[in-house]
Amino acid sequence: MYEKFTAKLKKISQMIKFSLIEKCTFFWRKVTILYFNEFKQRLKKLSFLELISKNCLLSQSLKKVSNHF
Repeated sequence: MYEKFTAKLKKISQMIKFSLIEKCTFFWRKVTILYFNEFKQRLKKLSFLELISKNCLLSQSLKKVSNHF
């Protein structure tokens, strides 16, 4: 009787540990994906801003060149 009870307890504790580990890995995977997506968005914004600044610099340099002629 006692052995069956301890065996059931062990099974239950293993199931709980497994589900906790599963939940934690799912949570961290979700967090990682969220941060990665945020990082990608920031990169896109950065590259867009960089493109704008390059265009501004290009237009300024073109104005300077046109002023010389």
